[in-house]
Amino acid sequence: MNDAADPFAAAAAGHAKRAIRLFERLMASTQVNGAHLIRYAALLQHCGRHEEAIAAFRKARTRRMNVEGRSLAYSGEAGSQAKLGALGRASRALRRSIGLEPRPGTLTLLAVNIIDRQGWNAEARRCLERALAIDADYHEAHYNLGCYYRKREQFERAEHHLRRAIEIDPRYAEAYAELGFCVGRDPTRATESRRLLSRSIRADPKYGWSRIYLAQAYWRDDDLRNAEKQYRAAVAVWPKTMVAHVTYGDFLSSTGDHRRGGERLRRALALAPSSDIPHYFYALHLYRLGRISGAVRSMRRAEQLGHGLAGKWLSDRLCIPERAPMPKKP
Repeated sequence: MNDAADPFAAAAAGHAKRAIRLFERLMASTQVNGAHLIRYAALLQHCGRHEEAIAAFRKARTRRMNVEGRSLAYSGEAGSQAKLGALGRASRALRRSIGLEPRPGTLTLLAVNIIDRQGWNAEARRCLERALAIDADYHEAHYNLGCYYRKREQFERAEHHLRRAIEIDPRYAEAYAELGFCVGRDPTRATESRRLLSRSIRADPKYGWSRIYLAQAYWRDDDLRNAEKQYRAAVAVWPKTMVAHVTYGDFLSSTGDHRRGGERLRRALALAPSSDIPHYFYALHLYRLGRISGAVRSMRRAEQLGHGLAGKWLSDRLCIPERAPMPKKP
């Protein structure tokens, strides 16, 4: 097969759409093997054609393949199922893949899937630890385990794994950002925290959390000018991301710029109306303005959507008792 008609050559050259057409032409004239179908499915996935990719990954599993190939077909399907929001189906496919061949990457993907569906629980931690038992240098497992311990405020353990991820990949922007956040919890390490967050920005200027964490660090030091500069940068790189607008809006509202703060918080609500976070911070904004009834409505909405602090805030600030949980049906 010459290069002009070789789908693998087209894929290697970065011509995904041409490679897909060549694979389809090849499949129309001959029975292709499982490896061809997996590569074809991966190209469809790369182009965002996830329903077709799932069908191709499943078709690949009908071909005679070794264990590694069947495992890849399941993990590939899981990626597209997750993109379509079918997290339960993605989890089942990942578990089938791991049952055939436990690989660090697949175990880490399963951990992330569990986190997305159930939160940072012990099963996710065990998946990440198992990934590291197979490959102690798998940087994504170290990063996610660092995030797991950060969520639980076990900052020393978090710092260990995040530093290890950076040692393995010195341009790991996300790991620098989370490490900077952890270090910044100690006021005596504020300079080190800002340095790490600046490294994260240099590694990936479009990663919004680096900007948000750095803005928060400047705010803690009462450097409002640089804090606002970083919040503006976060919104610039993440214009359609709720968290960029809600953190900037809360900063503005808290520091007295209620008009612009309210605009940002309303933008956050428009971007994520079903999230508890913008409702919670918009309630705080309304409370600062003395609009108590509006604050109560927004905080009740945050509580209904599951915000862990909303009920306590209502109880403490407004002397409104937290609502008792609804009794379970018999």
